[in-house]
Amino acid sequence: MRERVADALSSLDLPQGRARAARGALASGRRFADGSAWRVEIPSVEGPEAMRAVMAESAKRTVPVHRVSQGSGTALLTDAELGEMADLGRASGYEVVLWAGLRAAWDISAMARSSSGATGSAAVRGSPPPCVTTRSKR
Repeated sequence: MRERVADALSSLDLPQGRARAARGALASGRRFADGSAWRVEIPSVEGPEAMRAVMAESAKRTVPVHRVSQGSGTALLTDAELGEMADLGRASGYEVVLWAGLRAAWDISAMARSSSGATGSAAVRGSPPPCVTTRSKR
């Protein structure tokens, strides 16, 4: 499989492996506030147990993780679980994004059942959905 991927990248004249990193994000000159060229986010970390698993795997593989996000909505977690995720984030230096959820498809309106609901029911009224974020000290 790796050979097929390498061949596909070569056929598109794209760099591979470390050369790809050197010519990709590092070559852009754009950086995060701390000077880093890239970040790793693990999405859909749906609770403290999953977050601990991400942290353990990150340490085991020596792959830095900068952010985890919980995508199904904080209404599905207890206050204790939310607090634990925030505490884990502070202790580990991970940024933790906890989406408020639930979205319009589960709201009190009939939008999800209307003729246009299939395309609009997942929309959130007003601005982007609120979230709770803990920022790392990295």
